[in-house]
Amino acid sequence: MSISASLPCRLKTSLFGSGERAAFLVDSDGLPEPYSTLYVTMKLRNAGHSVSTQIAELNAINVLFAHAAEAGIELVPRFKAGDYLDRVECEALRRSSQRNYGPSAKHQAVVIALGNGKRGYIPAVPPVAPSTQYKRLSYFARFLKWLGEELAGDSGDGRAPVINAMVENIQALRPAQIDSKTDIESNTFSREDDALLCGLLAEGSLTNPFTPMVQVRNLLAIDLLRLLGKRRGEILNIRLSDINLSKRQIDIVRRADNVHDPRVNQPLVKTRSHTLPIGPSLVSLINQYLPLRRSVAGASKHPYLLVTHKSGPTQGQPMTIEALKEVFRTIKRAEPRLSHLHPHLLRHFNGDATARAQQGDQATPGNSERDRRQRNFLAGRAPESTMDSHYTARETERHANKTSLRTQEELTKAIKSAHISSEEPDSL
Repeated sequence: MSISASLPCRLKTSLFGSGERAAFLVDSDGLPEPYSTLYVTMKLRNAGHSVSTQIAELNAINVLFAHAAEAGIELVPRFKAGDYLDRVECEALRRSSQRNYGPSAKHQAVVIALGNGKRGYIPAVPPVAPSTQYKRLSYFARFLKWLGEELAGDSGDGRAPVINAMVENIQALRPAQIDSKTDIESNTFSREDDALLCGLLAEGSLTNPFTPMVQVRNLLAIDLLRLLGKRRGEILNIRLSDINLSKRQIDIVRRADNVHDPRVNQPLVKTRSHTLPIGPSLVSLINQYLPLRRSVAGASKHPYLLVTHKSGPTQGQPMTIEALKEVFRTIKRAEPRLSHLHPHLLRHFNGDATARAQQGDQATPGNSERDRRQRNFLAGRAPESTMDSHYTARETERHANKTSLRTQEELTKAIKSAHISSEEPDSL
């Protein structure tokens, strides 16, 4: 396939008067692509899935449409006739799932279009990660199954085995996945990394990569992530009314499809609503930020804590997910040693720090269940949730290694004691 080929549709998100957010694929004329729109409505929106889930699936469907166009496959007429993808076509679909449509591919397309590359040589664009391939193929299979059943009409029952066989062929081509939730190395953020991050973002620091007007806001955003272990959607969803400085506590509240939130890609709270204590450091930082927030034009028109400070049409509006992503990109550009940093990594760091604070070196036997329930509460999870193990893997590894070394030492001492005892002469 030509590297310069582009995706056939454009992704668009809309905010309705009811507060619902929805995503669509639109064609070159700006009209919604009918089948993907119907699929999102029936399978995702009606099921209450977030706009981010809709976007993820539509991005994959767009790649599927690009593949079909280049391979000359007309999905709708074929599926109406009961002619589904065979094994060879599914294998070709696997290769398309690896294709990179990101910045490196777009840059390469520009180089080729301008004729600036070396004659006869086109550098390869790296494929997407195996996890992305896995998701794309899963979304391909889900959409094609729905499309096949939707177009089968009265022949649906008779065609079901063939449709299911196509779906199974696609799913069988998904690459093996490394579970990132249990991959400890990928979730490592050390105390040294934390000190480096805090030093970099200290207000007024010569190394701080941000302009003075947003240094306090960005430091507050980072500290809400690292000190409370919150997700990015949770901190961007915090309202002024959620903060009680006199009681030193903050509420994390679910507000899906809120009509008062002007952000199309609304930051969401994925866990239960819950209340957390905030320490003196966060209280001081919030008190420092509030006067700065009041000085930003337009900030008083909404209740959200973190706002856009940059002058322009969005000044004063709630800070967006994309703006927070840019904060992290800027940090990584400024300090290469933090190139692995991302918002969710700070959640893992906080989970490990909480486990370490609970356990210490003198952990009381029998308290592990109580400790796990406490961590679940702080994270907004159900008390019986097993997700906690994903966020405390590093601390679990540390204690396991410590126990192993202690066991080795004790066994070694036992052998030495037995050896010395055997060498002592019998007393007469």
